[in-house]
Amino acid sequence: MLDYCRQHRPDLLVLGHADMIAPATVTEIRNAVSAVRVLQWNVDPVFEPANVARIESKRGVVDATLVTTGIAALGSLRAGGHRVGFLPNPVDPSIERGENHLKRDLPYDLLYACGHPTLPLRQVAGKDWRMDDFMAELLAALPGIRPLLAGLRGRPRLFGAAYQQALESAALGLNISRRADWPLYTSDRLAQMIGNGMAVLTERASGYDTIFSDDEILFFSSVDELVGKIRDAVARPERRQEIAARGRDSYIR
Repeated sequence: MLDYCRQHRPDLLVLGHADMIAPATVTEIRNAVSAVRVLQWNVDPVFEPANVARIESKRGVVDATLVTTGIAALGSLRAGGHRVGFLPNPVDPSIERGENHLKRDLPYDLLYACGHPTLPLRQVAGKDWRMDDFMAELLAALPGIRPLLAGLRGRPRLFGAAYQQALESAALGLNISRRADWPLYTSDRLAQMIGNGMAVLTERASGYDTIFSDDEILFFSSVDELVGKIRDAVARPERRQEIAARGRDSYIR
């Protein structure tokens, strides 16, 4: 890395989860290329102390830090006047190629994918859940719903093209992250689902209702409200398509 920067003299060095690059190496690069600006970005939860420690290890050698959590919760990272910004999980229409908002009929009503359904527990509407248990209770309240589950209730996890195919196969996307009480923190599923034209269900406590309206994302504050919004969206596919289209357009913009 040091030899490369000495040879090419970049204007900007962007570090994403570059834990193998020591802060001392970044200092050497800055000494060798005096005009370079250095940015680090991080998409892991900032309520995990180990992740915050990784970010802070380079705070003294980078010009700014971008994270996928609202900066109001990041007082410790901003110590000493360090510049911290919010980085939304991106949508790229060349990657999120599904256009579910244009389709009235799809093979599945609801998609939820979860890599680790047992531990750590996930917080939904103020309660900690094993996601297998949560989905069992949710689906019991929604007889007739056609779910597409990945990584839950014995279903295999999905990756790559198989995951993209799943994203293109469901009308609704359930976005449940590990916690809902950190402002604007979310799994990147939110971007993946909304970018593929799904109508997304996410907790109002996440703070995304300060950016999007109820006509763009289906917000819920309780399991009962979640059940009602799923039931209504399945019963009114044209309404679901309208919400999905508006949400996708707003997120891309």
